[in-house]
Amino acid sequence: MSRKTKGTARKISPELEMPSELDRQYKVLAERTIKTRQNGETKEMTGLEAVTTKQLATALAGSPHAQRQVLDGIRRSQEAHTREVAEEVKTWTWIKEDQERKFRTYREVHGCDPDLYPHPDDIIITEDVGVRIEGPLSKEEAWEFKRKQAFVEALLHQDALDRKREKRRHKTDFQPGDSYVTAIVMNRLLPMRYRMSDTALMFRRQHLLNQTIRELLKMTRKAWRKAGARLPRGAKTLQPEIMCDILDLCTELTKNQFASGSPENVSQSTIDAAVWRHLGKWVKTPNAED
Repeated sequence: MSRKTKGTARKISPELEMPSELDRQYKVLAERTIKTRQNGETKEMTGLEAVTTKQLATALAGSPHAQRQVLDGIRRSQEAHTREVAEEVKTWTWIKEDQERKFRTYREVHGCDPDLYPHPDDIIITEDVGVRIEGPLSKEEAWEFKRKQAFVEALLHQDALDRKREKRRHKTDFQPGDSYVTAIVMNRLLPMRYRMSDTALMFRRQHLLNQTIRELLKMTRKAWRKAGARLPRGAKTLQPEIMCDILDLCTELTKNQFASGSPENVSQSTIDAAVWRHLGKWVKTPNAED
């Protein structure tokens, strides 16, 4: 049952429901890219960025009016962000709980996880930051993550084979270009649910080092084929320079992401995509039959 409010209901003007021509023009101006000069340098920014930057400069110069406007704008922005995050958290909390129920029911009947995405464990909810998905959103993405898991496994095989052939089996020294070092980096680029723990990596490495060279030759070729790479039997690891390039790329991308001013929003997917794209230049993966 609805309850009527006291007083006469006001009719909403059509002009308030739809943007006016002036509103549209302001939107165009706000989004238009313009050139400005700051500290003797020419920079490109949107009209909105230029106006707010100028307003901030005026406020810092001591204008009380500009200071009030800037502080009021910051307050409104923070309040809007808080409301947005709260709504996002509320929505995704319901989605995660619903996914958990579906997974639980499916496991009880079939004994395995269903092909539903995202996986509830991949939905990371932080009250003051919001929601992020650390995992696949489709069956195709899940397959791609499994392929990357296989790539890490192939690198572990390659490291063991290289060390056995170079008689470095019992040496603990690691060079930046070693396959094991690259495997650690590639592994950490994977979502948590697909990632091997550091302990698991060490045990896996030791297990492979206990194999004979003859066994490792077959196992390594098979591991690379499973990862989608067609390397000839007995091939050595990628050149150390290539591996070092990949490590440098990871470092540079991470540094740039943190330099953006929002370290909590470091895009793992951006780093991940760039690294794997870089690696793909060197390891060809034709769609041949296994």
